[in-house]
Amino acid sequence: MAGLRYAAPTLALSWLRGGEIRGLRTSRLPARSRFLGIAGSLLLIGLIAVAAALLQPDSPKLSGRATATDGDSLRLSGERVRLLGIDAPEYDQVCGDRNGANWRCGEAARLLLAGELGERTTECETFGRDRYGRVLARCSAGQGDLGRTLVAAGLAVTDGDYLVEQIAARTAGRGIWAGRFDLPSDWRARHGDSQQFDLLGWLKGLFNQLTGATKLR
Repeated sequence: MAGLRYAAPTLALSWLRGGEIRGLRTSRLPARSRFLGIAGSLLLIGLIAVAAALLQPDSPKLSGRATATDGDSLRLSGERVRLLGIDAPEYDQVCGDRNGANWRCGEAARLLLAGELGERTTECETFGRDRYGRVLARCSAGQGDLGRTLVAAGLAVTDGDYLVEQIAARTAGRGIWAGRFDLPSDWRARHGDSQQFDLLGWLKGLFNQLTGATKLR
């Protein structure tokens, strides 16, 4: 049921914002058809959410060797995983240090995550999927929570889950807090989000998780 809180509302918002799914623009349809299309999609979302609530086990696990794809995402057991509770600078994002010089904060975030993953076994507690089909999860490698480690190092911001660590990093001027930086969400808004919502991919991921095709432990 945890996935219901994340996947269904996000899917609905993806329909309402922009109206584009795999090349279909609802804004080009007549108003009545557009309304019926949106209403039908929301009904479908509701049915999927009910099925997920009834059939999906709470917080399934992922376990194994993982690789970092950026500062807050990784690949594990054939799945793309997005760390919950944090937002790291994008890989191409540049920040300023205390002397005003630029440094590649996004690359630094991914390097830290990759170092934490290393050769260790990564354990993730999952909470559904986001609109890009990625598994949402809290993960640890060795003895450390990965989200907490990134925020404490000043290489990610938090939505409140790791507020104590963020306050400490900001006070100490660690990582991005040493100088000027853009919030990752603001940087993506200005530079464009390269990922697009994929309805078929999302449904495939949900089907795999419900039927056990996803490699869950």
